[in-house]
Amino acid sequence: MREKECNIPNLFPSRLLDICEERVLSLLRTAGNTVVRNSKQQSRYSSWNSYQLLIPSNSLSSSLISRAWPDWLVSPPSSNHYTNSQVFLENTQICREFLSAFLAGPVLDSLAQQAKQKLDVEVPESLFIFTVLCGDRLGRLVVHQHTDQEKSRDRAWAKFILSPEGNPLLLSCLSQLSSLSSLYMQYVADNDLLYIVSTVCSKLVLLDISYSQNVTDIGLVHLCGVLKVPPGSVQSGPRGCKYLRELYFNPQSSIEQELIMPRVTACLLRHLPMLQVVDLSNLHSGINHYYRGSRESFQRQSRVKPLNLVHYTGSDKLAEVMDICPKLRTFKLFVTEQLPELGETLKGLHHSLDQVTLVYSPLSAQDQVDLGVNEDDIEQVQHGHLTGIQEFLAACGSKISRLEVDCSQDTIVTKADLMSITTHCPQLESLAFTNFHVELEVDRRIEHSPIPSKPAYFPFLNHVRLNNVTIEEFGKEVFRYLLGGALDLETINISFFSPGYFFSDFLLDDILLMNEFAHLQKFSFRGGALTLISALRLISSRPKLRTIGELLHWDVEPSELETFIQILRRARSLNLLQDIHIY
Repeated sequence: MREKECNIPNLFPSRLLDICEERVLSLLRTAGNTVVRNSKQQSRYSSWNSYQLLIPSNSLSSSLISRAWPDWLVSPPSSNHYTNSQVFLENTQICREFLSAFLAGPVLDSLAQQAKQKLDVEVPESLFIFTVLCGDRLGRLVVHQHTDQEKSRDRAWAKFILSPEGNPLLLSCLSQLSSLSSLYMQYVADNDLLYIVSTVCSKLVLLDISYSQNVTDIGLVHLCGVLKVPPGSVQSGPRGCKYLRELYFNPQSSIEQELIMPRVTACLLRHLPMLQVVDLSNLHSGINHYYRGSRESFQRQSRVKPLNLVHYTGSDKLAEVMDICPKLRTFKLFVTEQLPELGETLKGLHHSLDQVTLVYSPLSAQDQVDLGVNEDDIEQVQHGHLTGIQEFLAACGSKISRLEVDCSQDTIVTKADLMSITTHCPQLESLAFTNFHVELEVDRRIEHSPIPSKPAYFPFLNHVRLNNVTIEEFGKEVFRYLLGGALDLETINISFFSPGYFFSDFLLDDILLMNEFAHLQKFSFRGGALTLISALRLISSRPKLRTIGELLHWDVEPSELETFIQILRRARSLNLLQDIHIY
């Protein structure tokens, strides 16, 4: 679409819950303006020590401050920022306790999510709202995600909470989250934050600190709750997160020498028995250390308790840890030339493989050491083909429920690769490619097209995600083959690396003749030549369809979009249109 500034309006009235939540945020915004203005007036108190003199003057004020900033927070504010003032801390604590008393936990989670999406450091009241919503009944908090780095507003937020001005604010917020179950702190986590999390968030179930370069071994040891403080110390050691089930810390650091030590990973596995997912690039060496110790000992191996891990990240040495990890069901495998042998290992399991991700991306030198990959092996996976996938799927494809291929744009998918997926994966429920670059060879003297005219039969496939699609020839045949026989598809997500003009309304009509998409719930499409005619056809004849994505990146003109919106509004007024989200 040429006019990117055009937006698709909300076609449906807001739910009562949405109206109430927006009203609460509006009230917090108004209160935040007043609080921030009064907080800035305290700028004459230039240090934390002079601020502390204000506390004993009022017992109520002292109580509020002690709850907003507990004594065990060892890092006092290091600068005279308005978020560290008495007025700000007192008023945020009053509002926080009021909301915790009158709003349910799921409502607070929803408010926090909306506040995070609108968070702007340049708008002071947004900091007030974020601080207020970090209360003792909050169950899920997203501090920062790596994908947020694409927006300047989110980059400013990350820079702020890493600064001496913003870090105390985040410490204070985390000190309130006693009921938190999910925490996302990608890119911004450090050892001090993990100390707070380990001390307060004893009910934490999921922790994502990926891309955080300031987290070291001691930060993860805090999560175990094994550190003891010296006798007579005022502070107590962290209690740890004994209920933690999922830990994501991959990638760990840009500095290869600062990867987490195997003995620290073993400590996590030993003291957090409920862990099911530990996403570390050097997980294999940690499991090996847990199982065998620093020296081989058969007596030790017989005494070690089996792990509850269901996810494994590693390479072709999986067989070494299968005995200690009997519940593994999801795998993220860095491909080497040993992939066929790895398929034989997985074939011997007595249960299905819920998720298999094959990573064909180049590995760093340290990754080769951690994963046990030889230099001769690594050359085999960098020449631009899906090396070993055919033999791998022939061995264990019948057990795979969800398959994802993580490869670069230069990696070529051949006809034999496609045939191996359709032939050896009859139980497939989800298929995903991060880069779907297909090149097909055909002898036109023998056959017109290398792709069979009969679509592949996927009786259970309900999710397809093909990103960065590049197909120079026979693109129509490829999509007819993959989508025409998947009768249970619920989600289709397709995006093109360069404009895919062959994927037009006519191709979609051909696919719909073979497969009606009767169960389709979400259709996201970007970079092709679909028009609004296809959108209207999908909406009108698929009652289960709830989401159409990337519509502004279809072949759409602004005037057509206006007519499209009018048609939908008219259909809605006649009660002929299901609730559908279009973006």
